[in-house]
Amino acid sequence: MPGFKVEPSALDMAPLNTRVRITFPREAKSDKVLIREKLAKGAPRAPVVVKSERRDFQSADFRMAELVPDAPLAPLTRYEVLVLHSGGKETAIGEFSTGGEPDTTPPSWEGLVKATFFQLPATCCNCSTGSPYATLVTSKATDPESKSSALSYEIWASDENGQVDFSKPPLMILRDWSGHISLGHQSQCTPANFRFPEKRTSLKIGVRVVDLAGNQGKPSEIEIDLAHPVTAAGGRN
Repeated sequence: MPGFKVEPSALDMAPLNTRVRITFPREAKSDKVLIREKLAKGAPRAPVVVKSERRDFQSADFRMAELVPDAPLAPLTRYEVLVLHSGGKETAIGEFSTGGEPDTTPPSWEGLVKATFFQLPATCCNCSTGSPYATLVTSKATDPESKSSALSYEIWASDENGQVDFSKPPLMILRDWSGHISLGHQSQCTPANFRFPEKRTSLKIGVRVVDLAGNQGKPSEIEIDLAHPVTAAGGRN
């Protein structure tokens, strides 16, 4: 279904202890979702609905639900993810298959490399917004049990004392694009996922790489200079 993003994807071979993450489009009218076994037509039994604990993440206009199954999924099985509407209607928004083993190995990386804060004017025809955003450059993350395309990044922001508390739930879970994580509202094609504090001159961001099973890499922190944004293409003014 257009606008919804589901992880694992149809291309992933998910571990048996996978979590399922659903990112909602701005126009979504329902956020009720579930995981269900997908059977062939004419199967002699009803598909199993996966009992799960739900965790919600919201930052600015970004909304995600993470479903954590109560028990390991069945091996070598196809599952579908559905959104439930009023009146009992349901719509499939994604599907994935499981492999044969759980994943207990955390991904590894060397942390964040660079952070740059931008305040660029909106220009024609490139989806720019004119709103502030930051890009975080990551070191290469690897995981012997997962493809790099199946890794995501949990995001924390520092409190008023400049401290990042990794014991708290993250603000959101994002994917990177060629080693870059975008915070704020860089493109009109995606919702704003973060709003920067107006009265602070710097902000510390904490990040952990995480795989589909919820295994976390080591934490990394980086300072974003909010007082000196890049204001023109190609460099600072």
